[in-house]
Amino acid sequence: MDNPKTSKLEKSSKIRKSIDRNVPYNVPGELIELFENFFESNFRAPSNEKGTTLFAILLNHRKVSSIDDFSDETFYIDFKMASSEFISFRGKSLTGQEKSMLKNLYSYLLSNYPNNFETLTLNVINHNNTFRLINENYKIVKRNIFDEVPMDLDKWIYLDNKNIYNIDFTLVEQEKMRNGLKSYFWYDTSSKTDSKYQALHVLIKALNLLSDNFQNSQKNQNNENNQKLGVREITFLKEQITNGKKSQSAFIYISHIKSMLLYFEEINILKINKTALNLLKMNNVKSKPLTKYYSKDEMESILKCFNEKIQKEDNENIKVLTQLQLIATLYVLNTAMRLETVCNLKIGDLNHVDNNYFYVANGKNEEKVKYNISPGIKKLHDEVLKITAQYRNEAETLNSLKNSIGDYLFLYKRKRGNNLSLLNKRDLNYKIKEISTELGIEPLGITGVRNRFMNNIIYNINTGNNGAIIQALSKHSINVHYNHYFENNIKEIALQLYGVTIGEADLKGMVLEKPNIDVKKKDIVMNGRGYCSSDTCNENNVLDCLMCRYFRCTPANIPYFKNEIELLEKEISEEPISHEREFKIARKKLNVEYLFRCYEIQNGGLKNGTNEEHN
Repeated sequence: MDNPKTSKLEKSSKIRKSIDRNVPYNVPGELIELFENFFESNFRAPSNEKGTTLFAILLNHRKVSSIDDFSDETFYIDFKMASSEFISFRGKSLTGQEKSMLKNLYSYLLSNYPNNFETLTLNVINHNNTFRLINENYKIVKRNIFDEVPMDLDKWIYLDNKNIYNIDFTLVEQEKMRNGLKSYFWYDTSSKTDSKYQALHVLIKALNLLSDNFQNSQKNQNNENNQKLGVREITFLKEQITNGKKSQSAFIYISHIKSMLLYFEEINILKINKTALNLLKMNNVKSKPLTKYYSKDEMESILKCFNEKIQKEDNENIKVLTQLQLIATLYVLNTAMRLETVCNLKIGDLNHVDNNYFYVANGKNEEKVKYNISPGIKKLHDEVLKITAQYRNEAETLNSLKNSIGDYLFLYKRKRGNNLSLLNKRDLNYKIKEISTELGIEPLGITGVRNRFMNNIIYNINTGNNGAIIQALSKHSINVHYNHYFENNIKEIALQLYGVTIGEADLKGMVLEKPNIDVKKKDIVMNGRGYCSSDTCNENNVLDCLMCRYFRCTPANIPYFKNEIELLEKEISEEPISHEREFKIARKKLNVEYLFRCYEIQNGGLKNGTNEEHN
């Protein structure tokens, strides 16, 4: 093992010796310095001569005259060299450790010299299949609907926001159909990219079936006017796609194909007979969702088993990973976040107003969702930072703080390759099922944990039929929640959702069941939150309307109250003056009181839905 006290000068000497001995041209000093700085910052690089050979291999493989000679194009060249059967001057290909160092080197370059790169991202560099994809001639493509579709590229490492998809368009046989599919992924917004990607193999199959069909039935397949879809073509396509498929899968596949074909018609690739189009319909026989959940005793047994495994584990990296898996499970068990959201949390997603903590993170169907958390979850957040501090320090030496993997909360080091990575949903799901099986419990996986949380809302909070409130707390649509779970103490939900204890304020205004259709525009007040019922109001310069006895609102004003509360929360979080912040908190409480009174009226609360005024 190398001496940990090996000096920078000694390491630098090893780098220079390796390059001088193996590179047939003079290497500029700025490159030597670059490699030295990287080597110093890369904790995973060995300090012996083997760790310095990578630089000599790179410089021997292609001539590098300056730092500017590292770019998107050289990324392809260097990664293809590393992933192919390339034999270096030493008579063998790159080792796994050297490939890992190459990834780290480009991460370092991207963070320190970002102007050298246009499309390369840290996510691409650290993707599990990067070497294979580059060796198979995939190219990085960043989606921007204001740019032209890169029709000249047939193999995409497709970047859509933070997601990466590898798409091989060469699998589509006919060029016109191939380009149409590229355009569909690039421009169409009728469904999300992730949804299209899940159905990609079916879309490709459908296009190839149609191409064969056109070729067999029409002499001139390149004449777009001849490429018409009639009843015969659609019937054939539907039979081929749905054959042997379960009803739910068939419905999803046909829906995606229909969406794609309608887009193709829009851009004049083909034409569809209206009668034939109606054939692309199927009854959506939904499979019954898994609503089973772990009992309280089962959940306690699973958590206890997690702790026992942590205590017995000798490998520090595996121990940290298991600790993170346990904590992520507790997040799912005690918050509205799905596991995908938990795994992708960043440290900066945690916010607080006074002593109320919450995350702002991307949910399943929308971005920047607010998730309130308990003090216990805040303590777990701090614990994660503590046990992953060593990895975070390592990440920051390789990358700028802005782009570093160290920005993420659930960070661990892999057993293989010694690379840093983020907690994985699939691995944790498998772990929970594995522990369940060991304990003789039905292996429900993370879904059983998630459903346990949903039923905690039902049984522990015990609200009435307040649909919109349940939706906000669980982040489920209300129909989904009531289809699969149950219904619901309104005070506790208001406390968890907004950090406000309702029932303490004396509302002077009234909440009505139905809106007054005769209200004049001039009487609408508070940015749509209600209206003034006085014909001769002379208090508007003295009182806030919400504190006035003439103020009226109905459940129809709920969206306006919610918007105002969100604005106030933002203002409160940014307000540096204590008494101003207290004033805004008081305003927020009053708005929350009215909001929840509207919810009660909406769901038959109070006077059970009469048409009288309620105060």
